[in-house]
Amino acid sequence: MISPLNNVEINFTTRPFCYWNNLFTDDELIKIQDVVSSNELQDSTFSNCEIDYEVRKSKVNFHKQDENNSWIFDRFNFVVDRTNNDVYQFNLWGYDFFQYSEYHSDGGDHYDWHQDLSFGNVTYESRKLSLVLLLNDPNTDFSGGEFQIHFGNNNMKSTITFDRGSVVLFPSFLNHRVAPVKSGIRKSITLWVTGPKFK
Repeated sequence: MISPLNNVEINFTTRPFCYWNNLFTDDELIKIQDVVSSNELQDSTFSNCEIDYEVRKSKVNFHKQDENNSWIFDRFNFVVDRTNNDVYQFNLWGYDFFQYSEYHSDGGDHYDWHQDLSFGNVTYESRKLSLVLLLNDPNTDFSGGEFQIHFGNNNMKSTITFDRGSVVLFPSFLNHRVAPVKSGIRKSITLWVTGPKFK
């Protein structure tokens, strides 16, 4: 179920990303879609509430833990704890919410290269570990919308091949993007695990 966490040599290397296949069953993904549909979607913004469609164009809403979604948080917590313990060993505090996103093809929705780690705002906790869950099928529900991570020089860019229900985790300081969606709607959940500043 887990890759590439199998047979990890923690002291030998730090992986730029880790992924889990089939974290949620098909029935659970349907229930998640019901949960995220309960809140109204809004245009995505940056930390200063600025809208810039050249950089980021999507619809989002946010979900704090409650009795209806606590089972989703429990599953994410397990993955974050296991991945961090096995691979990154960051000093983490936790997270308060997750973000649901829709990228629509009719608007060429996308999110250009960026980092999740917050700079220049001392009121923010440091985002250390990012998690992305794909909720629908890239083979039938949408095309384009590739998730890519850039970790080094121009030749060190990786396109993550997602299946529906799969999760990728990576350090929040890595550049990454969602390429423009060409057809259909790409649906995903993202969360950011915070901690004290890197030392």
